[in-house]
Formats: sequence, structure tokens, C-alpha cells
Amino acid sequence: MGYILLMELKIPLLWYYRLVTAFILFCTDNTEGWQDLAPDPYFLSTPENVTVERGSPAILKCAVANLGTRHVTWRKMPYITPIISGAKRFVTDTRFASQHDPLSKQWNLYIRNTRLQDSGTYECQLSLKHRQQLRQKVTLNVIEESIDTNPGIKVGGTRFVTKGESIYVECNATGNDYPPDHIDWFLDGNKLYTDPRRRILITSRVSLHTKTLSSAVNISNATLKDTGTYVCRTSSQLTIGMRVDVLNAGTYNVKRGANNQTTKIESKPLKDTAIFLHSSADVIWLTVFTCYIMH
Repeated sequence: MGYILLMELKIPLLWYYRLVTAFILFCTDNTEGWQDLAPDPYFLSTPENVTVERGSPAILKCAVANLGTRHVTWRKMPYITPIISGAKRFVTDTRFASQHDPLSKQWNLYIRNTRLQDSGTYECQLSLKHRQQLRQKVTLNVIEESIDTNPGIKVGGTRFVTKGESIYVECNATGNDYPPDHIDWFLDGNKLYTDPRRRILITSRVSLHTKTLSSAVNISNATLKDTGTYVCRTSSQLTIGMRVDVLNAGTYNVKRGANNQTTKIESKPLKDTAIFLHSSADVIWLTVFTCYIMH
């Protein structure tokens, strides 16, 4: 009877199975089963690098489509302890907060009154079924206010970084009538170039309005060999430098104290209805029962 009904209504068998499954979920209130039916979530495009001056707020953006009932979690790498999960904060530092507009798909990490030690790589992640996870990284660079030691040139950046984090140093040079032609970078006297093998990226931008040429050197996954004095030199031979130290933090142990809290999140076991949901024999029985009621 059920098969004849399917043929008369021209309903594909797969969609009929989904309708029956949805009916069971509605009756049993199985939210995990609803996620199995929902489309898979995915990340939307958001900035991967954020640079702010010390003391300014920072917003690390993370946008997710098809989030459903899942929670977006933020953590700073390589630490395991989450900072934010959904709207809940897991650290005692009140400078960190979740920023979410109910009408948007963004679950951002908001950091007020940023400090130099806030620099590093942050990870936005969400858990999927079967213990799978989606992950997206955002690099935050907190720089000091530019040090003006020369009328036409100034430099700023991260003076201390932990091994494995990113080094960011920015140089701004202003000309009298027009911006400088170019800026060269040196580390302890050796010229630097963009080199993916050495994890070095050098970018530049020019402002004709302010007659300023800005250049930045970014070294990802810093090692102890990246410690030294970074010098920028303009085409007009203006030179300035700053020292950057890479700290060897060693093995990280989760601290238990005022600044960090480790919270154990227990996973809930699957309901018995989940077994019933995926049992094809029970679905067939329900189909026969539904047809019997309709007749």
C-alpha cells in the first residue's frame, strides 16, 4: 500500500524516507538527528590578518553558514583551553567577549584594550558529527604606537613573540614632496625578501595624500633564528630599526589560576531514539502503519 501511494504521489523514495525521519525527530525532539538532516556548515570569507595598536579594540571575525544548533568556539593557539564558546566565556579575563548579531552569521571574538601579548594566531572552530571539526585561523598583530625617532620615518611592531607565533614589524616613511620610491628590510644586516620557504612576507602600500610609503614584514611560525634587529631603509637612505626577541616557551601546560580556567565539557550520549531513527526496519514499519491509518 505504501509503495502504491508513493507511485501515485510521485514522491521519490529518498525524500519519503527523509519526511518519515523528520516526523520521528519531531516526535522525539532529537536535536542531534536534526543536524544529520541539515546541510553541512561551512565558513564564509572573513579577514585572516588583523593589526591594531596597543590599547585599541580588536575584532576577529568568523562567519559560518548553516550553523544550526552548534556553537562557535574561539581559542588561541597552541593553547587547548577555549576563550569563548557560543556566548559563554571560559577565561576570567573580561577583555574577551563574544560579538554576535542575531541577524548575521558572524560569531566574532572581541578583545578590548589589547595588549602586546595578545598577538598571535587564533582559531575559530565548530564541532561536527563523528567528532569532526571545522577550523579557521585568524592572526592578530598588536603593535606599539609608532616610535618617531626620525622626522621622515617611524617603525613599530611586536617586540616579543613566543616561538611558533608571528612576527610583525611595520615601517612608515614620509617624503617632502612625494612618497619614497621603495623600502628595503634587513635582519642583522642581511637583506630580507618575500620567501615562502622562509615564511617571510613583505607587503607595501602608498598614500599620495600623506606622501607616505608603508611597508611591513610578516614572519609566520617564528623560530629562535628570527630574533634580531629589523631595519627598514628608504630609497632616500632614511633608516630606522627595532629589535625583536623570539621566546622559547617550551612545552605548554594549562595553568590553573586567576588568568586561566580549564573547563571540561562532557559530551552527551546518543539517545536511544537515534538508534531507532536509523533503523530501516522501524522506518518500514512506520510506513506501513501510516498507510494503514490513511486507509
